[in-house]
Amino acid sequence: AEMGFVEDHTTVMAVLTVALIAGGLWVWRWIQKQQRLANLVTAAQGSPEERKKALAQLSTADADKDVMNVIVRAQLEAQEDPDKALATLETVDIDKVPAMAQDDVRAMKAQMYLINGRVKDAAALADKMKPVNAQQPDQRAMMVATMAEAWARSGREKEAVDLLATCSPDDAAYEKAKVPLLFA
Repeated sequence: AEMGFVEDHTTVMAVLTVALIAGGLWVWRWIQKQQRLANLVTAAQGSPEERKKALAQLSTADADKDVMNVIVRAQLEAQEDPDKALATLETVDIDKVPAMAQDDVRAMKAQMYLINGRVKDAAALADKMKPVNAQQPDQRAMMVATMAEAWARSGREKEAVDLLATCSPDDAAYEKAKVPLLFA
């Protein structure tokens, strides 16, 4: 009976080792992909030509299968054509978006709705956002500004003002979101 335990233990350890290696490779590939997307966004900021080049790279046949690729593409499209960015975002199934990025997708989509005068749709998305889950202060502040604008424009001014009170535009941590916070 003792020999069976040793064999079972060895099998379990082998399976765990393989699982850890596979998990490590997946994480490494995911990080590499995120870095590639970040590099594309950085390059695209240089000029309209660079943005077009980046958009072409993001528009490959398999591009729509990768949610983060679609989001980055929509961000770049929004700089010139908010309608096209919204159409791109409309293809995203929020349930397939990694949990930590769902609010980012909602916020970006809500911003595009606001630009296009679809206040009711923007407010519905704002109701689902949780700014406390944002990983970066400026990300949280942008989300707060989007939510507050959607709520204020849909007649929920008190909720908007209360939410804006949680992010001061004068706070250095929210420097990148100062204008949207003041606008909201």
